[in-house]
Amino acid sequence: RVLFRSAESLQSLNLSGNKFSGALPEEWGNAGQRSRKMSWTAALEGLQTIDLSQNRITGTLPASWGNLFTLRMLHLAGNRLQGAVPEAWTNLVRLNVLDVRNNELTDIPRLTRIARLDTLRVERNRMGFLPLERLASVKNFTYSPQEIALQRIADTTAVFDAPQIGRAHV
Repeated sequence: RVLFRSAESLQSLNLSGNKFSGALPEEWGNAGQRSRKMSWTAALEGLQTIDLSQNRITGTLPASWGNLFTLRMLHLAGNRLQGAVPEAWTNLVRLNVLDVRNNELTDIPRLTRIARLDTLRVERNRMGFLPLERLASVKNFTYSPQEIALQRIADTTAVFDAPQIGRAHV
């Protein structure tokens, strides 16, 4: 807590690769609420970048983080996060980069409200193809492979016919 008391205008928080464990703090998403204004979370109010990638963070993604309205880049890759990306995260309208690859996430909402989102990385999670189809409008969208798809494909032989490549077996 002492670290944040003097940080009046913290814009970037990079805690990647530190082997942190436990859940993501729900309180961080409450930074802008008046009842919390005097607490250490007030320092997070203008945060533009959070990088917590390559840690050992578990649990679900906090819906309250949808209140981090100034956030432009969010890196959570390489953790052990589970469940769905919360619908409340569609409120992050200034977000340019969302990197949640290499986790165990199962679903993601339609992100069309986030017009500035130009990089989305969701590969190596547990998402099916239907949730991923909703994201086709993102410019730099990396989605494959997904663990659930790899499990289903492992026992399947598929034959594709295309005029230029002939027959390919997967």
